[in-house]
Amino acid sequence: MIHAKTSWAHGDQYIGSAGSGHAIVVDVSQEKIANSLKKDKKQIAAEIKKNKQETKRIEAQIQKLIRDAIAAIKQKIAEKTVRGPRN
Repeated sequence: MIHAKTSWAHGDQYIGSAGSGHAIVVDVSQEKIANSLKKDKKQIAAEIKKNKQETKRIEAQIQKLIRDAIAAIKQKIAEKTVRGPRN
């Protein structure tokens, strides 16, 4: 069985030590920062996903506008071809 203990050092620092004599200093404020970064990462990922969806929607609207403009131009060309050029 492995034995370990923690003891408060000062401020937000704790010392964790094992029965083998190995020890580690843990700064709780670093843990808070790490947790905050993980939270920020999730929030940023959600925003990126939302922005990608919005980009797709806008691109689809642009493509529709382009198709409609091309269709209108083709219609005008077809009308001129049938009626002939105006003098």
